[in-house]
Amino acid sequence: MKVVVFEKNGYKYRSTMRDADTSPSNGILQGPPNLDELDWEGIKRDLHNGLFDAGLVSWQDIQQKQCLPGIILGAIRTRLINLYREAEKNG
Repeated sequence: MKVVVFEKNGYKYRSTMRDADTSPSNGILQGPPNLDELDWEGIKRDLHNGLFDAGLVSWQDIQQKQCLPGIILGAIRTRLINLYREAEKNG
């Protein structure tokens, strides 16, 4: 068995495949869950509201306050964790 890292449509994946196989698609594909399944509209709404609640409405606000990474992470964290859980549950 060998592990091969490859790209498909610009996305990186890993495949565990038999030594004789030449195509990563013949192996066991491994990668993050499909991010298309995230509720991007909900993420945009939560991000907007988080920025608003923190008073980040201008470039100057962004430069003065250090809370931007937390707001971004907060908007996506729970949904991303749930996506991983669903992928694990569904095999």
